[in-house]
Amino acid sequence: MPDIDRKLLTIITEALLESELCETIDEMGATGYTVTNARGSGSRGVRDAGWTSSGNVRVEVVCSKELSDAIDFGNDSAGSIAP
Repeated sequence: MPDIDRKLLTIITEALLESELCETIDEMGATGYTVTNARGSGSRGVRDAGWTSSGNVRVEVVCSKELSDAIDFGNDSAGSIAP
């Protein structure tokens, strides 16, 4: 089996944006992704782990560097996108 370079793109965002984000990732050509709830503390305070619109989700995509670069919408000041 040939070696294939892949990247793990991890996006942490508001749960409210999950559907739109996953639809965009699909449209850009990703063959799949994993969504999990996310909790923690940072510059924006403590976030709970619930699957509500007030929580956060982590979306992970294993893909080529080219697709990772295309999906990377740009880092905001909180660093919510980490290729």
